[in-house]
Amino acid sequence: MAIQRNVTRTDNVFTGEDKLLIFKIYQSDGVTPQNITGMGLSWMLKRNKYDSDLAAKVAKTIGNGISITGTFNADPLINTQQVEVTLSDDDTALLSSTIVYYHELKRTDGNVEAVLTYGTFALRQGVHR
Repeated sequence: MAIQRNVTRTDNVFTGEDKLLIFKIYQSDGVTPQNITGMGLSWMLKRNKYDSDLAAKVAKTIGNGISITGTFNADPLINTQQVEVTLSDDDTALLSSTIVYYHELKRTDGNVEAVLTYGTFALRQGVHR
């Protein structure tokens, strides 16, 4: 089930900083955790949602900025499994804090492609250059 998760300026993601984005993945009921062990995953940040993937401002995949951590359990109170997307300072250093971008986390297994999380993504301007 695709869940909308907007990253707003109040989330304090600054340009030019290292940041860890954490996503919990659920089944279609929106409550039961989805076992994501072994899934292929891709996360992208784009200026316009209709831009080609080659035009993505930031792109991450399993082993290249995306990892699956924790242990899966069908009980949401016990489940610790999550997707971690690691942004480096270089990923956002040249991005604008006046533009609202779009992000999407997608499952990319062979015959199964599904959007897991999507939304807008706003950055704050850092002072350091």
